Amino acid sequence: MIMAALGVPVSTIRSVLNHAEGGVTKIYNRFGYAEEKGLALEAWADRIGAIVR
Repeated sequence: MIMAALGVPVSTIRSVLNHAEGGVTKIYNRFGYAEEKGLALEAWADRIGAIVR
């Protein structure tokens, strides 16, 4: 995946893809990671833009 190659942490990629967490994390971690997801998607968009140019 491009985001992984760009150095985006796997936990952020999971959040961007809306994959469910399991166990204790699913119950207690309610943080939305909006800023992290935004930065990851901006980096991805920049990379895709560079590919298609």
